[in-house]
Amino acid sequence: MASDTPPAWMRHGMMMDMMADMPRGIPERDLPDPGSRGARLVASYCSQCHGIPSPRTHSAADWVPTARRMFLRMEHMSRMGGMMGHGMSMGMSRISPPSRDEEGAILDYLRANAFRSTTVEALPESTHPDAALFARMCSRCHALPDPTQHTSAEWAAVVARMRQNMRTMGVREVTDEEAAAIIGYLQHAARR
Repeated sequence: MASDTPPAWMRHGMMMDMMADMPRGIPERDLPDPGSRGARLVASYCSQCHGIPSPRTHSAADWVPTARRMFLRMEHMSRMGGMMGHGMSMGMSRISPPSRDEEGAILDYLRANAFRSTTVEALPESTHPDAALFARMCSRCHALPDPTQHTSAEWAAVVARMRQNMRTMGVREVTDEEAAAIIGYLQHAARR
């Protein structure tokens, strides 16, 4: 009986294609507390496969399954690199998974520096006409961000970055009108 599961070498190619579509990372110097052990570990291990993620990419709760999935992938890729030999490993022999202690330090760092999330019920200025649009559109990909975690001036750049991420990830991007309305709400509800 034929299996619908592609062979390992093909799955690796699929994974490499997916990684090419990932949002770009940030420079190591832009990590919170860049000299800390957690920041150094994130920069070292995450950059083996993709750009360095900003801890504010996810909420603290969202980092748990994301980091666990990445730890498993690094472990798997480190084993595949050793099994595939020269020429076929496509660099996987250089993948080094973190130790359990390092995994804990990475996860602690990511959660401590994650973006603050909120609920629809707890949104500041929840009666603003565009609060519901913000909640609906911005919770499609991640936990609902707390509008008070940025200043009014910072939100336009954050929304622009999220729109780029939507394009990169193939998610329906918010329209110009929706983006303007979301930015208007966020600037109204932002940290003063």
